[in-house]
Amino acid sequence: MIDLSILKGQKKIIVITAIVIAAFWIFLAMVYFPQQRKTRLLKQEFIALEQEISSIENMAEEYGASDEGLTKLSQKAEALKNKFPLKEEESLRLLSEWARNSGLEVISLKPQVKKALPDSLGNPVMVKGLSCQVVKVSFELSGNYGQFLRYVETLEERFPVLVVVQEIQVVSNDAISGKLALTLDLSLFLLT
Repeated sequence: MIDLSILKGQKKIIVITAIVIAAFWIFLAMVYFPQQRKTRLLKQEFIALEQEISSIENMAEEYGASDEGLTKLSQKAEALKNKFPLKEEESLRLLSEWARNSGLEVISLKPQVKKALPDSLGNPVMVKGLSCQVVKVSFELSGNYGQFLRYVETLEERFPVLVVVQEIQVVSNDAISGKLALTLDLSLFLLT
């Protein structure tokens, strides 16, 4: 018959091995894994700071000397401020007026309800005490390609509102005359 009893020496080896394994797991759980997580977070923060520093350095190179840079930044801020009108009616009127001036026929202009623009946390974006609002507009036009390009250039150069073109659909109505049916989905950004 085989003796399955554990000798005192073997018991000591098993106990010591169990203690070493338990200590190892405690070390992993209490020290190594938390430090590894902290190191990963610090590395991510370091990368973000490096990116921010490089963007600031790029801006400094772009704007040159600090006085010149401040002047250019204030001009950009003023230009952006002017792109946020207070009244949506004026913006909508200009949209259709400039389309007609470009030779396009306005078929329909459908603005949606003005909504507050949320930031990444869901809070309304505020600029100098005014709430930034977005108005989505669906705009149907008819005309040729040249008229449409002229209209888009006019919007880009002269329109006093920050506009984002969300979608453009172009369908040929008449291949002989070159007439196109255009649908623009725009977002207008306003301050109220």
